[in-house]
Amino acid sequence: MPIEIEKKYLVELPKKWQELNDLFDGLIDIKRITQVYLIPEGGSSARVRKTVEGFADNLKTIYHFNKKTHISPGVNEEEEFEISEREYNEMIEFKHDDQRKLNKVRYVFDYHDQIFELDIFSGPLVGLAILEIELKNEDDVVELPPFLNISKEVTKEKKYSNFELASKK
Repeated sequence: MPIEIEKKYLVELPKKWQELNDLFDGLIDIKRITQVYLIPEGGSSARVRKTVEGFADNLKTIYHFNKKTHISPGVNEEEEFEISEREYNEMIEFKHDDQRKLNKVRYVFDYHDQIFELDIFSGPLVGLAILEIELKNEDDVVELPPFLNISKEVTKEKKYSNFELASKK
């Protein structure tokens, strides 16, 4: 099973969009994500995700099933594959009752040959922004974009995992 290595950072949203100018210079994609966690089986968290990606004149909707098994903070075994809209709708019937649907807009951008994903949440998590980067190795050096006001690294803080953010508790 493929291994996912990532780092996460808590970001304070800018007061003005002008402060994100540098981000938009390197903008690769915008993804509007709805994520639903499923009833757990065997201790692993599984979810389905609907993603509308692209820019206004070229939108595409993709559905995914994803299952992660935690190895260590920021490191997971990950199984992910595309599913049909019908399969997505069937699977959300088995949503986890203790989890709410997560809605976020993901800005994918390049900064110094590194691909970052800035998730800005809506709904009950409005105002929360988390920056993520996937790494090839745990000791890879990350050069954070200076135009974002990064509060702290939260990779090892369980409360910032998507599963915990979706918790109704």
